[in-house]
Amino acid sequence: MRALASLALALVLAVGATPALAQKFAVFGPTGQFKQMREADMLDLPQTTAKLRHGGHGSGKEAVYEGVALTHILRLVGVPAGARVHGAPTRLLVTVTGQDGYTAVLTLVETDAWFGKTPPIVAMTKNGGQGLDPEEGPWRLIVPDDSRPERAVRAVAEIRVFPVPVPKP
Repeated sequence: MRALASLALALVLAVGATPALAQKFAVFGPTGQFKQMREADMLDLPQTTAKLRHGGHGSGKEAVYEGVALTHILRLVGVPAGARVHGAPTRLLVTVTGQDGYTAVLTLVETDAWFGKTPPIVAMTKNGGQGLDPEEGPWRLIVPDDSRPERAVRAVAEIRVFPVPVPKP
């Protein structure tokens, strides 16, 4: 009986650990482009850092996350950046969804440093190269200009870009 209980516990732990083993995430562009991102893909892109205060503005601990600016990832699926973001691209929305279904929404303008923002990043490590905690990673969205960490999506599984429909007058 004890052996059966041990086997059941091992199975539960293995199944529970499955999301943390998902070492890739999907990126979908506004017109059907698709890219599966793996660690090697992320390491090929320019690396940067972003700070996140856990517990909200003025309280809690601050961590420095290392990863890739969301703008660089979005370029891989045909999303414009910098001076090319005018007119229709200003109506693009970016959704970032974690493995648990939690979703954050950003406008394309919010993701681009050209507009004077500190760009959000998809982090792989924190505090000088430490791996992300199992409940955070392997990928975490960090939105450094937010005063609260509500859009810091854990265990990023999918990023989608789509246009906001413009109502007809």
